[in-house]
Parts: sequence; structure tokens; C-alpha cells
Amino acid sequence: MRWQGVNPVEDALRGRLDEALAELPYARRTLFGGPCFFAGATLFAFIWEEERLGLVFQDAGDAEALRTLPGVEPWFPDRSRGALPHAVLVPMALLEDREVLAHWIQRAHAQAITAPSKSPRR
Repeated sequence: MRWQGVNPVEDALRGRLDEALAELPYARRTLFGGPCFFAGATLFAFIWEEERLGLVFQDAGDAEALRTLPGVEPWFPDRSRGALPHAVLVPMALLEDREVLAHWIQRAHAQAITAPSKSPRR
């Protein structure tokens, strides 16, 4: 599923996600003002402010392991509430290493697929 927009950075991010997820089931929805990627009902990737790839892990250990790479940062969707412990923003430099990036995207996806169902919010 290829997208063609007006922002080349966002298009590159979407392209990398599409490549990494080529054979995997996922859905794309718009949240936080940008595209978000879901496995079942669980968010596992998103494009933040049109220029950063975010990944959400169910396993805190994976989020911590990814944070050891240069330029990876915790995600603060709302600075007043602090960072989400299992979510990270990936630096643009990591986009160049397709193999490493695909590994982390696929890991986040696999964890989302097996995540327990959440009860609906009221």
C-alpha cells in the first residue's frame, strides 16, 4: 500500500514501513494528526509530526534496547505527562539501515499482534 503525499520525509517513512511490513497484516489509521499503524487493535508504529518514526513495544526491554542506539529518544506525546515508557522516536539516520529498521518495526508488529485485547473505553 503506497502513499504519495506532499512531504518527502513522511513519504520516506511510510515507504520504509511499507517495505518492512510487506508480508504482514496491518491497518493504517490517522491519529495524533498523522498516520498510525495497527496490528489488530494495537498501535505499533506512527509518524510523529510528519518527520519522525515512532515505534511502540509491548515489551519494555525492547524499547530500552532500541534507546541504546544513537539518536533514539523517548516519545513525549504530551510533555506535561511525561514519556510513554514503551514508545520511542527513531532518528532519520536509522532510515538508511533498512535491515536494522525492518527488524525493529517487525518486532513491534509481532508484539502488537500477540498483545492482549484491551477493554473498550467508556
